[in-house]
Amino acid sequence: MKKLIIIRSFLILITMLVISSCKSTIILGKKDFVNQFFNNEIVHSSLEEYYGKNITIYDENRKITTRPIIYKMDSTILSIKNTKPLDNNFFTVYDFIINKDLAFIVFSTSDKYKGILYYLKRNQRNNKWEIMEMKKRNSR
Repeated sequence: MKKLIIIRSFLILITMLVISSCKSTIILGKKDFVNQFFNNEIVHSSLEEYYGKNITIYDENRKITTRPIIYKMDSTILSIKNTKPLDNNFFTVYDFIINKDLAFIVFSTSDKYKGILYYLKRNQRNNKWEIMEMKKRNSR
C-alpha cells in the first residue's frame, strides 16, 4: 500500500514537470515569434501606410502580450498597448493564432473598415518566422 502511494506521488510529480516544461516552451515560442514579427521591416512598412511612423496596436484581449512593448526600426516606432489609445489612429488585434510551424495574425484599423492579414511559416533550417503572404482587405 505504501509503495502504491509513493509510485502515484512520483507519477503525479513527473506529470506536473512535463506539463510545466511544455507550457514554458509554448510561452518562449510565442515570445520569439512576437519579437521576430514586430522587428520585421515588411511589417513596419505595411502598417506605416495607414497611420504614419508612429504605429499603435491595441491588444485588448492580450492575445499578443500582457504588457506594453515598443519596437523601433529606423524612424518608425511601433507600440503594443493593452489599454485603449486616446486617439483614433491605431490598429486592433483582431485575431492571432500560432502553432509549432504556422502563424496567422490579423489587425484591423480603429474604424474597423480595413484590415491586414499575415500568414507566417517557421523556416525549419534557421528557426526564423517568414511572412508567406500578406493581404490588405476592406472589411465591408
